[in-house]
Amino acid sequence: FLLFLILGLFLFPGNLKSQERKFEKVRIGVSVIPLAANSVGPYERLDGAGSLTSSKFFSGMLSLDYPINQRFFFTSAVGYSRQQIISEGAPNPPNKPSKDTLSLKIFEVPVLAGFHLGRFFYANLGPMVHFDLSKKQQIMDKQNGLGLQFGIGFDWDISSSFSLQLEPGLKAYSLIPFESGNYPDRILSAGIKIGAKYVIW
Repeated sequence: FLLFLILGLFLFPGNLKSQERKFEKVRIGVSVIPLAANSVGPYERLDGAGSLTSSKFFSGMLSLDYPINQRFFFTSAVGYSRQQIISEGAPNPPNKPSKDTLSLKIFEVPVLAGFHLGRFFYANLGPMVHFDLSKKQQIMDKQNGLGLQFGIGFDWDISSSFSLQLEPGLKAYSLIPFESGNYPDRILSAGIKIGAKYVIW
């Protein structure tokens, strides 16, 4: 992927003019993240504390791209993700550590600033506000807060109005949590987004 990115940065900038029509159109998009590697828990290491593990992750998103010029654009979106959080208590010999499972559901609204890196590649970065839709529980802190999203993607034209995207990216949840706490649980997610976009005007 890094090789393609370098090629996009240095070999394709001159082709921006041929992409003017696509880059200056409003596009609607739909995407999914079928798999992601998630780190769950407080940033600080706590002695004697249990552990939280993410599994069965899936995320979907609906977005709109608003062009500013041939290089810059804004993206507003709404997204939903679900995953299982497995809580395992600290070891307490001779007893086995306790285990519990939470079905975590998050609704998120990112607002991203984007930049076209030549003809095929782009990058985006911006804040996202997110809300925990899960039932009340005591396994982990509620994931209501302000986070950050970053991605570098590949945009492949199928036609003049339809394109496919592949975007590796990072999401950091609860950088600013809405609920107070000394060591709040946070989620750091690294995944690959697969999507499609269509020109609407």
